Amino acid sequence: MHESLLAIFLHFVACLGHIATITIFVPVVYFNNTVCNNAVQCKTFHEWMELIGAPIVTSKVYVYAVVSMAFHIIMTPISLRMVKYAAAVDAVERYTKAESKKRMAREAASAKLAIVETTLA
Repeated sequence: MHESLLAIFLHFVACLGHIATITIFVPVVYFNNTVCNNAVQCKTFHEWMELIGAPIVTSKVYVYAVVSMAFHIIMTPISLRMVKYAAAVDAVERYTKAESKKRMAREAASAKLAIVETTLA
């Protein structure tokens, strides 16, 4: 059993999506000093998160963003290589199945020919 091309491709896309999300979220949302609610009430991102009861430690956000980005950037080329490998394996399997069907059809045709020749002889 080999890796599923779909699963590996989805992982590759998820890696790219995670990189894009972290790249956009941290600078735009986290570092943005004010987040306004209907342009009436402006608070910092920390104040909004504390308002809903989610304490944020700045160093944890930095560490998560950097470590997460690093791991996903490292995984992306490996995931792409696995996509290529899984696609090649799938192509070989399709080719093998097609060749097997052709071989079986040739064997069936030659068996029919042999039966016809023996009955005519």
